[in-house]
Amino acid sequence: MALILSGKEVAEALKEDLTKEVSELRQKGYIPNLKIVIVGERPDSLSYIKGALKRASEIGVEASVLELPETITEQEFIKKIHELNEDEKINGILIMRPLPSHLSEDQI
Repeated sequence: MALILSGKEVAEALKEDLTKEVSELRQKGYIPNLKIVIVGERPDSLSYIKGALKRASEIGVEASVLELPETITEQEFIKKIHELNEDEKINGILIMRPLPSHLSEDQI
């Protein structure tokens, strides 16, 4: 017999688990932090970012957006990603794609 899973129920259970884990981390003085990086202005990405910020807030993760100009060079972009990666306060980096055509996704 097959079991049909409800996406809504699975998402809610996952949200509960994550909220509990983040709460436990916060009680230990550790605040999870997500940086969302967007290059240029992409209306389709903006709605996704808005949802990601809301979900992060709901589970207790601090999240913020770094908007980079579409004219950023590949070298500048890679340098910025390395800087974020070295920042001990940032635990995760979400790079919105697609990137402008002059930026190679292989380099990050």
